[in-house]
Amino acid sequence: MRLLIAQTTLTEALQAASYFTPNTTLSNIPPAVRLLAEGNEVYISCGSFDHSFECHLSAEIIETGESLIPYRIFSEVVRRLPPGSLLLSMDQEHGFLSISQGNSSYNLNVLSPESPIPTEGPQSYEYKVQLSSADFRRLVTSTSFAASTDQSREVMTGVSISWENQWLSMAAIDGVRLAYNRIDPGSAPPKELLAVVPAKTLNDVARLAAEKESVELEFSDRKVGFIAGNYKVTSRTLEGKFPAYKEIMKFEQGTKIELDSASFMSALERVSLFSKDPDKAVLIEVQPEKIVLGSRSQEVGSAKEELPATVSGDLMRISFNARYLIEGIKAAGEEKVALILTGPASKALVHAPASEKSNDYRYVLMPLRMQ
Repeated sequence: MRLLIAQTTLTEALQAASYFTPNTTLSNIPPAVRLLAEGNEVYISCGSFDHSFECHLSAEIIETGESLIPYRIFSEVVRRLPPGSLLLSMDQEHGFLSISQGNSSYNLNVLSPESPIPTEGPQSYEYKVQLSSADFRRLVTSTSFAASTDQSREVMTGVSISWENQWLSMAAIDGVRLAYNRIDPGSAPPKELLAVVPAKTLNDVARLAAEKESVELEFSDRKVGFIAGNYKVTSRTLEGKFPAYKEIMKFEQGTKIELDSASFMSALERVSLFSKDPDKAVLIEVQPEKIVLGSRSQEVGSAKEELPATVSGDLMRISFNARYLIEGIKAAGEEKVALILTGPASKALVHAPASEKSNDYRYVLMPLRMQ
């Protein structure tokens, strides 16, 4: 293998690969990336048993070939070189990859091609749907934060992706809260498609898609593929029964509070500073045309803030985890937010009903028990 490639191009690709390169492996073999040079492109791939990554880059291929390279030293050397053309040459006889630029040359020991590094073989996907990058990232960022971090309930560490009728939706739940959003992709599948993908993988794909125009989702029985420009990520789906979240989203008429999102979040952050409770509890008292936020602790003192609000329905007092409530409001991404309360000990709903962009966003949060 022998090729010429731009340092900036290779650096960008290796940075993308870093999201999908495992920190450790089950064997003594270090995390690695595979380089394949053929035609007028070089392919970079890596992965774990949960997901795989591949990208293709334009390069001047002098000699085709393949090499398996320890990721960390390879990426560090390339990243620290100045912009310009790099010459990559594989020395099969001595078992190293040479990286040359001007008067500089680095020889990296390579791994055996037969090393057990997980890679993705050819996949057959029956169903595909394409979203704009902005729509895909909005779906991910407005839901994935609510996924559980409890590995004993693995299926809840993922985000449920559903493509049914004209709607592509994502939902995440951790037992205390639920985040849901959906979008019309402009096409419908012949049958309902369901897949649960690890939240971290979705967040990494969303990060890669930031500079791309679109993201294509590919569905198979046990895997979901994501294509964003020259990047492709394939993820296994999580096994287990995902909670029936559609029932959780059903709400009866309750107390509705509409107020400015930024002011609400800022007040919650300040008042929660006075809560030494691990849940960062903040008490909300609903009054005519306003809400009153309060928190107190023996160690610090007490805090109280009033915010103007449009209130309809019963007045009440209710307590929430401030961080959880802030995250739900932030995910709505709107200037105004609506908070619907069904009782001081019952689920609450956050959404932005006045916005066409996020009128399908739903965030359900259980209140804290008041002392």
